[in-house]
Amino acid sequence: LTGIHQFYRFSGKFIGTIVGVLLCINGKMHKKEKQAERQAIQKQIQEINAKREAYIAKESKGEQGELKSAMVQAIKKQAARKNYTWK
Repeated sequence: LTGIHQFYRFSGKFIGTIVGVLLCINGKMHKKEKQAERQAIQKQIQEINAKREAYIAKESKGEQGELKSAMVQAIKKQAARKNYTWK
């Protein structure tokens, strides 16, 4: 082969290698971007879940008091029917 043909053969392999490396780097950058996005979303989910749990805890306190009151009233009513006294 002549010098020019050898140059094109070498430059073609070289360009192919560079393109391969660039694609690999781009793939790694894309992967890191997606990992960062996932971490940000997971952090948001954790924050929202903490708010949800706080809200449920706050709301359930009132319901427990209502349930207890309803149960006590029902017991007193049944006790009154059987002539039991309540102290």
